[in-house]
Amino acid sequence: MVMGSQLACAVLAHADPRQLRRLIAALDPLTVILHVDASTPDDVFHEMTAGLPDRVLVTPRVATGWAAFGAVAAELIAYEWVLERTSATHVAWMSGADYPIISVT
Repeated sequence: MVMGSQLACAVLAHADPRQLRRLIAALDPLTVILHVDASTPDDVFHEMTAGLPDRVLVTPRVATGWAAFGAVAAELIAYEWVLERTSATHVAWMSGADYPIISVT
């Protein structure tokens, strides 16, 4: 299992700020590259991103409709950010509805 600074988590979120914050807390101390769908209402986006820890980096928003290229574009942006902004050698790709089944520490 890859842990610590070797692993970064890329999270694609659409809704449910409470669940997203729970996920981010569960991923501590890992770096999280967060993408919030551009279709998410601004008030929900702000609730999702206000006051996040420094280890969470929020990417530019892209519309990620079902079976649309936007989801691929968001994923590519996240991978680019991992390569440019972290020392991670592995990436766990997750949705905002996912949750780890074991501790990351």
